[in-house]
Amino acid sequence: MDPEVTVETPDSEDVVAIQKTTRIPSGDEVETLLDELQEKDPKKRRQAIWKLAQTADSRAMESLVDLMIDTDSQERSLILEALSQISTRTLKPMNHALTLSLQDKNPQVRKNAIRDLTRIHDLMSQIYQLLCHSIEDSDREVQETAKWAINQLNTQIPPRLDMVTGENPPEVTVEEPYSDFME
Repeated sequence: MDPEVTVETPDSEDVVAIQKTTRIPSGDEVETLLDELQEKDPKKRRQAIWKLAQTADSRAMESLVDLMIDTDSQERSLILEALSQISTRTLKPMNHALTLSLQDKNPQVRKNAIRDLTRIHDLMSQIYQLLCHSIEDSDREVQETAKWAINQLNTQIPPRLDMVTGENPPEVTVEEPYSDFME
């Protein structure tokens, strides 16, 4: 039992017994899991990676990326899945915020949202370029997966240059997504 501290009140002769407080452990699950990423036992590390994916806490991203350097291919795949889950859950609220901002009555807020969307587009353009290089990968399945991903990106964001240039929209042909490996 915690020791008690006796406090005398100045206005009376009453004595109040107060329990001495102890430090409450932080209990921050993410911090604990981040520590577990340093475990020597691969099973414990993999379990920590999986749990971090479930928490979807963006604080884990840097540590997970850093861990990729010194792990085997199974752990790297698990880390990529965790990063993907965390990013997806993080991007949903960001998408919502940008959508609201584009509809804001203040034009400065709308302009800032457009600026921020271009930053995201720049990142996606870099990823798109990496996918284009993957079409030339030595592994046929990697090539086909890259083609599928590029097709997905192309069909999800149809070109609308006509809005900017005032020209008629170009003919767009949509290929069927590659699905052999998806089944």
